[in-house]
Amino acid sequence: MVEQSAVNRLVAGSSPASRANFIMRKLHACGFYRSGSTFAYNLLKRINEGFDLGYKMNKKEHNVWFEDVTKDDLSVYTYRDIRNVTASFIRFHIKNKKCRKVKTGHYIMSLDGGKEEELTINNFILYSLQYDAFMTVKIMEGFNVLKIRYENEIFDDCKIAITKVLNYLKAKYEPKDINTLESLLSVEKVKKEISTATDNGMINSDTFYCSNHIYDGISDYKSFFTEGEIDNLPPFTKNSLKKYCLNNGYEFE
Repeated sequence: MVEQSAVNRLVAGSSPASRANFIMRKLHACGFYRSGSTFAYNLLKRINEGFDLGYKMNKKEHNVWFEDVTKDDLSVYTYRDIRNVTASFIRFHIKNKKCRKVKTGHYIMSLDGGKEEELTINNFILYSLQYDAFMTVKIMEGFNVLKIRYENEIFDDCKIAITKVLNYLKAKYEPKDINTLESLLSVEKVKKEISTATDNGMINSDTFYCSNHIYDGISDYKSFFTEGEIDNLPPFTKNSLKKYCLNNGYEFE
């Protein structure tokens, strides 16, 4: 049975972590941009602290994961339909006034220090496909990775992801712990928490929540990209994207 103090720590998000100095294995939350990696980070953090598991919690990572991870570590990798990832990424930065469209399939990103950089839909999709390919190789090489699918395991019912991660970390939990974590981390809860943010950047450096972090949780590319920006991808990108979609159960017309 989980002690009541553990449930309290799930809510408070802190713990004495008495065994942290004895267990040096790290926890990683990684995955595509806009794929639920922030959810995975906060879930891992809550479980690690709430149940006093004693892991070292790495910051939320994307491509940096490949540089930091070891085979002794545990990682949660979130993935999503790359077309919707792309729509969500661009919409997010447009909402935060850090991205603007210049022509079909081409955008300009505003970076720190006043610099600007071109972002194309084609390059962003290729980057995401490459990321997933690298991750597949790492898993084949024996790195310990739990894959979480955004659409049904986070957005539709985050209890699925919560249960999978609790089991992955071998936490001794009760049904009420799943309910507690859902009440803290669900899409609707986070959306409500950040709804009053007025700035256009990170609003909580502990959780990595940003203003406009969640628009509707869907970002359907068919309604967002209205000028055939996905349909007109170069053949190599389109064929690679098709393979990814079919391998992961996403429809491809």
